[in-house]
Amino acid sequence: MRHAQINLWFSHEFVPKDIHYDWAVKSYFTNNWVIIACRALFDGFMTCTSAVDVALGLPFTFETGFTNLQFVGLAANALNCGDVNFANMISSIQTDEARHAQQGAPTLERLLENNRKEHAQWIIDRSFWLSSRIFAIATGPSMDYYTPLEGREQSYKEFMEEWIGEQFMTSLEDYGLDKPWFWDEFIDGLDHAHHSLHLGTWFYRWTLFWNPPGGVGKAEFRVRDFLIVVAILNETGKFVDFPVQHRGCKSLTAIAALR
Repeated sequence: MRHAQINLWFSHEFVPKDIHYDWAVKSYFTNNWVIIACRALFDGFMTCTSAVDVALGLPFTFETGFTNLQFVGLAANALNCGDVNFANMISSIQTDEARHAQQGAPTLERLLENNRKEHAQWIIDRSFWLSSRIFAIATGPSMDYYTPLEGREQSYKEFMEEWIGEQFMTSLEDYGLDKPWFWDEFIDGLDHAHHSLHLGTWFYRWTLFWNPPGGVGKAEFRVRDFLIVVAILNETGKFVDFPVQHRGCKSLTAIAALR
């Protein structure tokens, strides 16, 4: 309830500037594909599992590993960009996340004491993967494309490596748990997954309830090493393993030409 009230309060002041913000009120009553994905994530966390699995999937993995840690960094980044309202909103939500996160560790300890390490590992692995997919589209484009160029102090990849790769992995190691079995794939995906999602959402922006900017103008190309695209198009042989198809590169270059 409180999370919903804060989000509605934040979006309401922007409705006169852009009608897209009206979706903050009505989006969860629609079958928009983004909302369906979010509902599926949280239904899987909270309504389709046991109370023990909820404590591991939601407080320990999602709230400890993602929202609690990330919101500290997001609030700081927002203040650096001069967005005080967003920083206040994220900071307020983060206080809730910090409190909720305290439920996960004691539950995990009880499972380990009763030889349920394998089950705990499976729940955390599953929850981590699903959470990382949602944040790739929620946080990734916001940091690398939507934020004004002068306010970009850290890339999404750097952000995830610091707040997830280091902080959350330390929590797992403290309890003798392993990295998720797909960890290498997750790390590799930080180079391209959210870029691919941004490209997809931009081309299908008429299906979204927000108005995404292209975010790849000439200035961005110079500052953020998008010469990778040029290298591929020129068939220089460099970056030959870069995981973007040629058609995608041409589309990305076309977006830049429009700016």
